[in-house]
Amino acid sequence: MAELVERLVSRDLVVRDKGTGDVVGAYPLTTQATEHRVTLPQGTVHAMCAVDALGAGAMFGADVTIESRCRGCGAAIRIATKEGGTALGHVAPSTTVVWSGIGYKAR
Repeated sequence: MAELVERLVSRDLVVRDKGTGDVVGAYPLTTQATEHRVTLPQGTVHAMCAVDALGAGAMFGADVTIESRCRGCGAAIRIATKEGGTALGHVAPSTTVVWSGIGYKAR
């Protein structure tokens, strides 16, 4: 089992606590408190990042509510999904955007 967990860690599919070595996350969710809370029908969990929070509903086939904060200004963000988590139902504030931090550099 330890070898399998290490393979998952090496592929950045699970995250271990640096101190204890315990598995604390398996994308998109983590046992550690984050600023991205996802409420599923079964309860509230934490997502690793905003993009993971947005995908959690579709992963579980459920409508979810996401509560987070803007990294730039700290404003509260609330998002509700619909259609089994595959579409946005409500976004507040309506000007909310997700920035992934991935860039393209032309050669």
